Amino acid sequence: MLRRMDMQTGMDYYDLATFYWETGKTQNALTVAEEGLESAIGRMDELRAFLADRAAESGYREKLLALQFDQTLDNLSLTTYKAFKKFCSKAEWILYEPRLCQAMIKGGSTAVLKILLHRREYDTAIDLLTRHHRPQHITYEGEVTKIASTLEPRYPKELLAWYQSGLGALNRSASRTDYQRSAVLMKKCVTCSSMC
Repeated sequence: MLRRMDMQTGMDYYDLATFYWETGKTQNALTVAEEGLESAIGRMDELRAFLADRAAESGYREKLLALQFDQTLDNLSLTTYKAFKKFCSKAEWILYEPRLCQAMIKGGSTAVLKILLHRREYDTAIDLLTRHHRPQHITYEGEVTKIASTLEPRYPKELLAWYQSGLGALNRSASRTDYQRSAVLMKKCVTCSSMC
């Protein structure tokens, strides 16, 4: 029982739950795993997978979907988004899609921008891009730059203003990296200006 006194991460709960499961104490295993879902901080992948396997074995679809939903949100990417959509039936997707979209919009990460482009929600994508990403931090080959380039034909004025906001003072000394970034932004400004 000393082990139970120092359990913090999902992996801690997963280790104990699998120990109980392998020794035939299935109810103890499930109790520990459920406690972990409520109490653990971080490293939840294995614990959720353990409980998902148990839910699948028992045919408890609602629990399985809830676990997959949480797992998708924790590891959000276009790939996990598509996998979760494929995992759901049409009726299940109708229930989970609004919740997933609402949780995504709160983020604004590059993964969310990719999902929005995939969903063809360009208005939301440009809004998140210009609110959550700073043009000073983009690189020539970066993901944000690629996403912005995709949106340029639809929103040249918005992106022109966004690129210009990243230029800063051009009449000061700066590092080579800053000059390179400014050159990329200037090129983007010229491209957007020609589209306006």
